[in-house]
Amino acid sequence: PTPTANTLQSIWGSDANHVWAVGDKGTILYWNGVSWQEQVSGTIRRLLEVWGADANHVWAVGEGSTILKWNGSNWQPETSIVF
Repeated sequence: PTPTANTLQSIWGSDANHVWAVGDKGTILYWNGVSWQEQVSGTIRRLLEVWGADANHVWAVGEGSTILKWNGSNWQPETSIVF
């Protein structure tokens, strides 16, 4: 969808007014029920998957062990723990 020309890899929504799509070059798009808006991801890595528990708890994961979490206001990086 517009506003990006980047390839999208995954889409997830909690309802018809809260939908996220992620993809190449750190692209995150958000559908608010009316239009798509590009969000700041803070990365240029390819994001491969997006999933959430609800509209305020969404995670995007991608290349290079990239993990981002949406907290209802912005995307923040998270670290993974490897055992």
